[in-house]
Amino acid sequence: MNKLYTILGIAGQFAALLYVADMEAKATHALVFLALQGGASALLALGSYKQIHAGKSARPSHELVYLFALNMTMPVAGLASLALGQYLAKRFTLTRHDDNITTLDEPCFTLHRGREGYSFRGGEVRARLLNKDTPTNQKMGALASIQETPARVTRDILHSLLTDSCDDIRLLAYGILDGKEKEVTRRILKLEKRLARCGRSEAKEVHHQLTELYWELIYQSLVQGDLLVHSAEQMRTHARLVLEHGDDASIWFLLTRLELAMNNPDAAQLAFDHACRCSCAPERLLPYLAELRYLQRRHLDVRATLLRLAGMGVPSLEPAMRYWLGGATAPDTDTGDLAGVDAILPARGRSEVSTQPDAPAAARAYRQELQ
Repeated sequence: MNKLYTILGIAGQFAALLYVADMEAKATHALVFLALQGGASALLALGSYKQIHAGKSARPSHELVYLFALNMTMPVAGLASLALGQYLAKRFTLTRHDDNITTLDEPCFTLHRGREGYSFRGGEVRARLLNKDTPTNQKMGALASIQETPARVTRDILHSLLTDSCDDIRLLAYGILDGKEKEVTRRILKLEKRLARCGRSEAKEVHHQLTELYWELIYQSLVQGDLLVHSAEQMRTHARLVLEHGDDASIWFLLTRLELAMNNPDAAQLAFDHACRCSCAPERLLPYLAELRYLQRRHLDVRATLLRLAGMGVPSLEPAMRYWLGGATAPDTDTGDLAGVDAILPARGRSEVSTQPDAPAAARAYRQELQ
């Protein structure tokens, strides 16, 4: 079809030239020439346009107008320039070899990731890693399968592997712990740079985030020894700066957990009392109240607290409840054993504004208790 347009256009072009050579100088003859030239130019433009854009999806329509104008205004030169341009384009166009291109099947989408249990079940991973008779290659595979698992889940295993007899196992376990620590530390350094240039209104939020990040280092056992003591001090410092802006239940809750982890029952009791006054949810406070009472050697209160927890259905505490409660079950109503617990924990949703201490004063009291 492209060649047909071109042939018809060339024939029309020569017919127009022959006509203009024999015609007399009359207006009607000029109109006939323009009609012949216009038709020939349109056919040549259409043929050239299709030839240029053969096999292409994008075809700019304005090029058709340019080709028509070229042939219309330059009857012979336009045709010659188009022919020369098409020859040069065909002669020097870079050819593409598509012989090596193949079609691949679409990969299947999987819903799981390479976390713990990818190639082993969780119990098998622990057994393989802690068994001294397990071959090294199996240990390496089991350790690689848990490297993306949060450190709070695998911290005991990873720390025990730091003393493994195999150098590769020790290095891999250390690398996993070091990588997790560096990621938290990187976020801490980024927030400290932000704290240096932020205003007072934004400082509270930054101090709050720093408190949570330092707790993350402690909670995941990513720091030990002097680094643990330093992280705890930094966490207390940023927590006090948050409390100077106003009471914050989440900060008191984190301080309670910190002091329990650092085996400071007196400071934990103070932070726990402030968390209660801020109306923290009882189901969040009760497990830590039981731990606090255990550190204080008040074992009867531990049992009373766990009785209250037995009615809330906390699966992670079932082994502890079986140990402390034996065959006891949660009562339908509060008994005398639970009276002390109910006196400590505020009713959820009850306003405690009138009983809350001044926030800066509470922070000062907490600092004095630590000193």
